[in-house]
Amino acid sequence: MTALLVTHEERLARFGTALLAEAVLPSWGCRLETAGCDEELDGAGDGDLARDMLAVVTSFSGRL
Repeated sequence: MTALLVTHEERLARFGTALLAEAVLPSWGCRLETAGCDEELDGAGDGDLARDMLAVVTSFSGRL
């Protein structure tokens, strides 16, 4: 199986990387591997939600 290696999930997509990793990439015979991680967000149970919210806020603040 082929692996897609990214340093941070935000480099792949702003949000929705869980959907990509669980549905889209396996249908193409590929898996997602992340080389870097956010230690403070990984320990929390809501790490994915927090990462997605940070990505949305960063995107909108960049437009201002």
